[in-house]
Amino acid sequence: MEKIIAVRLIEIDPQATEKATNFDIRIKKSEAERLIREFRYALPFDIMCKEYGEGKDWVALTPEDLDEQTGLLDESYQTFEIWFN
Repeated sequence: MEKIIAVRLIEIDPQATEKATNFDIRIKKSEAERLIREFRYALPFDIMCKEYGEGKDWVALTPEDLDEQTGLLDESYQTFEIWFN
């Protein structure tokens, strides 16, 4: 049986200078960190990062991308979106 998870109050990034890709939602770094910390692998969508990895491809983040001691993402990661599957 599939578990239903309700994710409410997602803080979007009103300061984003460019539109989100694929009609998805641009979020702040702090919100990406919070969602990954609180929900881990249970999110019904992917949190994508533009600066992660090589090239121009966006990459989905996982709890392993958070620093173990601080619970934060790398400082070089700055652009985040929620992509619905």
